[in-house]
Amino acid sequence: MAVEPVLLMTRPAKAAQAFVDSLPLEGVRVIMSPLIGIVHRGELPPMAAYRALIFTSVHGVEAYVAQNGPFLPCYVVGGKTARAAQASGFSVRSVFENAANLIEGVIHHRASGPVLHVRGVHARGNIAQTLTNSAIPTDEAVLYDQPAIPLTDEAQAALSGANPVIVPLFSPRTAVLLAEFRPKPPLLVAAFSQAVANAVSGLHITKLRIALRPDSDAMGVEVIDLLAWAKAAEI
Repeated sequence: MAVEPVLLMTRPAKAAQAFVDSLPLEGVRVIMSPLIGIVHRGELPPMAAYRALIFTSVHGVEAYVAQNGPFLPCYVVGGKTARAAQASGFSVRSVFENAANLIEGVIHHRASGPVLHVRGVHARGNIAQTLTNSAIPTDEAVLYDQPAIPLTDEAQAALSGANPVIVPLFSPRTAVLLAEFRPKPPLLVAAFSQAVANAVSGLHITKLRIALRPDSDAMGVEVIDLLAWAKAAEI
């Protein structure tokens, strides 16, 4: 008898819903249980001296706009962040795949500083310090926090049951928070990157797929493949 797989979404609620809405889902139970929230905090520094901005997430764009910062040219990580920045009125100079690529690109372009990196409390890549060490003065503005949120009762029940659970994981921190629960059912993971996959390496995972590109479209492909596999497999 076929079992009904579960798609467990652990992203912040707005991003999770947008991802689910983009997928042709059928025969799967979707559970929304964000493991991190987004809370705006902090203040922008005096902005007169800055020549450009760095955004590494949509949340950074939203937090900056909420503080009515000036619309400076920006460098961004990810197509989704670029679209959010453009929709808000920013001129996007370059779009990069990840923080390391951004650092290389900004150095290669010999960007004029000072530059301001808008980020959250939890961030990776040490962008500002690396650029400053490379003669491009860069400061940080921490404008949002990503507090941990407990799994919902429904999510905990699914992760304690027998039906396969498909989990798209978009960040190493979310992966670590999920791993703390020690899921028991067959776990099918779509990882945003190798770093995300590494964060759940200690779990017993039935099937692991890493997105070919670090974006939502590539993640969607992996989730649909995992869903088809879960429906066809004798788990």
